[in-house]
Amino acid sequence: MIQGFGLGLVFVPLSALTFSTLMAELRADGTATYSLMRNIGAVSAFRSCRR
Repeated sequence: MIQGFGLGLVFVPLSALTFSTLMAELRADGTATYSLMRNIGAVSAFRSCRR
């Protein structure tokens, strides 16, 4: 529960900062790229913790 709360404190401001600097035409591409990188990072972190 604490970890989920902490992740919310990190990812919400990070997302807001990331998308506030994008032009409206690029937000769809930015969302896709941001989600892809976040998922790759999560999988990498999970794999490194499992070893």
